[in-house]
Amino acid sequence: MYTVLIVDDEMLVSIGLRNMIDWGKMGMRVVAEAQNGAAALEIYEKEKPDLILTDIKMPVMDGLQLISKIREKDKKTKIIILTCYQEFDMVHQALKLGVSDYILKLKMSTDEMETVIKRVHAELGSENLHNIEEKDSLADSRYLKGKIIRDYVIYKNCSAAEFEKMVSGYQMRLKATGLVLCLMKTLNRRHDDADQGHAKSVGDTILNMIDELLCKYKRGEIVYKRDREYLVLFSFADIISENDARMLLYEILDRIRTIMKTYINSGVIFGISSRSDGYGALDSLLTEADEALKQGFYTRGSWHIQYGDDSGRNTFMSLVAGFREEIDRMQDINNEYRKEIMSGIIQLEGLFRAPEDEIQELFIRWIHLAAVNSNISGVDISSLALEYAGKVRCCSTMAEAMEVFKKYLLSVAKSQADVKLVSREISEAVGYIRNNYHLDISLQQVAGIVEISTNYLSSMFGKELNISFIDYVNQVRIDKAKELLLSTHLKTYEIARQVGFSDESYFSRIFKRITGLRPNEFKKHNAVSVEGFFGKDKVW
Repeated sequence: MYTVLIVDDEMLVSIGLRNMIDWGKMGMRVVAEAQNGAAALEIYEKEKPDLILTDIKMPVMDGLQLISKIREKDKKTKIIILTCYQEFDMVHQALKLGVSDYILKLKMSTDEMETVIKRVHAELGSENLHNIEEKDSLADSRYLKGKIIRDYVIYKNCSAAEFEKMVSGYQMRLKATGLVLCLMKTLNRRHDDADQGHAKSVGDTILNMIDELLCKYKRGEIVYKRDREYLVLFSFADIISENDARMLLYEILDRIRTIMKTYINSGVIFGISSRSDGYGALDSLLTEADEALKQGFYTRGSWHIQYGDDSGRNTFMSLVAGFREEIDRMQDINNEYRKEIMSGIIQLEGLFRAPEDEIQELFIRWIHLAAVNSNISGVDISSLALEYAGKVRCCSTMAEAMEVFKKYLLSVAKSQADVKLVSREISEAVGYIRNNYHLDISLQQVAGIVEISTNYLSSMFGKELNISFIDYVNQVRIDKAKELLLSTHLKTYEIARQVGFSDESYFSRIFKRITGLRPNEFKKHNAVSVEGFFGKDKVW
């Protein structure tokens, strides 16, 4: 367990840190606290802590003097400074002395503190494992520059003037004129599904490779933003011509795209802002780049989208029109189901620039509704639905989601065609069950209707549909329940009764056994607000 020393003039931050952080869970232990650098230096000499969190402005001996004294004989101890942006000059000096990170006192949160401490903990573990005495200063420089940019551009934790000082003091490849902000999004979702350690490794690799490229061009900085998004900030202060600046920008972005495809095996799209002057403009440039990036989901083949270019809307409307025609031409779709899809397509036309997950959820809703309108075995349709819903969530464009959905419809049609090969008795039994699932259905009752013995009907279900009679009945009921969960505001117990279960708890157990989720979990995971897509009064 690593040891920690906290140095804070008024002790208010110390109290907060003790209460905010579960140090034991983080693999650390606070061994002492001090109110000035002199007292902290004495404790340091005695305890030799692995990590020091220190304020900068303190009486007797300030934080910079403390850090300098420690660094004279110890390059290994990790140091995090607690600061305000008004203390920029001192922060910059501290960074030069090799501190691991900084925390803004007024913005300090549990999540931020835990993130920083986990990072330092990982560094300590790595250094102990490999016997490294000094960390990679280049990697540390990239991390701190990225944090400064995020603090200003994304989190707005400081003023434009303070940010400009940090940019200049840390020698970033930026100027305050000719600014262009790009948002880069990777299209390979497999990295998201990897374990946390692997995902971080991939993210670090992306940052390092692109940072090296920007270094060669002597312009631009890249930072991680969220999920699969990265923020790339450029300035073209030395290029007067808008066209020349754009051509150089596209050249750099094309090199980035090649790197991502070659080394990460991932495509990328870029949302590109307009060009502006002054760091105060970065807020609006970020909004522009974000709006441009959203169009990427609706385009086909375009890998960089400029803010103000409305061609994405035309592509979107063209895709929707083509999709409508293809659905209308499909012969093997139940008419009621076709009407539901067509109704949804009308709403889809108004969802240009909506978040991509809303579009994906619309297609997933259609996938689940197919179960209610097909004549195939419930087990088959459920497995198909789960498989194709997962594929839709991995789609990077709306065109891909449309192709996945059309393939799903073809798979459903093929399964329906296979069902036509079953015996007359099973066909009649299946038809009766699907029309009367809400009633109390028994094997004896259905056997009497199709005029065969109960044992023979039971064996025929297993032989022809590869499912038991009771499991088939439950599957049909659960498929209908999924439709009601996604398209109505009925309570769980009401849905249970409507689909033929008299006991809500039994219904919930069967639902989880078949879907892997409780009814409320399924609705939360799969449903999009009915009102959001179809208006307050529209219910599928």
